[in-house]
Amino acid sequence: METLLQLLVNEPELSDFYTSLAPSSQTRYQQWLNKARSFEDQEARLLHIQHELNNGHRQLKIGSYMGDVRAPNPENDDVVLRARLIETSERLSHRQMAIYVIALCQHVAAGLGFSDDSVLQETITINERWLAGEITFKEARAYAGIPMKYSREVSDEAHRLFYRMLHQAAVTPHVKRHALIASDFALEALLTRTAQPQSATKERTWQYAQLLKVV
Repeated sequence: METLLQLLVNEPELSDFYTSLAPSSQTRYQQWLNKARSFEDQEARLLHIQHELNNGHRQLKIGSYMGDVRAPNPENDDVVLRARLIETSERLSHRQMAIYVIALCQHVAAGLGFSDDSVLQETITINERWLAGEITFKEARAYAGIPMKYSREVSDEAHRLFYRMLHQAAVTPHVKRHALIASDFALEALLTRTAQPQSATKERTWQYAQLLKVV
């Protein structure tokens, strides 16, 4: 595997900043890059590192990097747009991410023909009530067990992934990053119906555009 400095050879400002870091910080960046499970994962991690260095972060922050949490098969995803989605989310507030995840759920339900699903409507209501200050994040988290229960009981893959998305949407009031995990499940759910190479890019483009709307 190439070293981080080799990968940053065409980014002189970033490489200069990287070399100015303490050896322990450089090692942290390099070791995290070395954990990439595939070429696509390496590319996504490199994008995140470039974002970190460009923002002057002397210590690597991976809290927003979803590769360490969960990711679709890189062969069925647009990893560049996914990375942009993740980085953009860092600028958004908790409330903005809840607004985004409501739109995401409605979008996926329409694409799958599940718009009348009662669990969908309740999940949206949970986020709306949290945004209105009517319930706490603990109450939202308690409700999240319902869509998870449905995901275990259904037999078809589209519904299973759809309910897993709703589960993540329901816990977004607890931690905003769950909206990004919901985005991954959304992509996978939609791909069960249209597994074409351009489908992932189309969906990630929609997600990214939707996220920009709430910035």
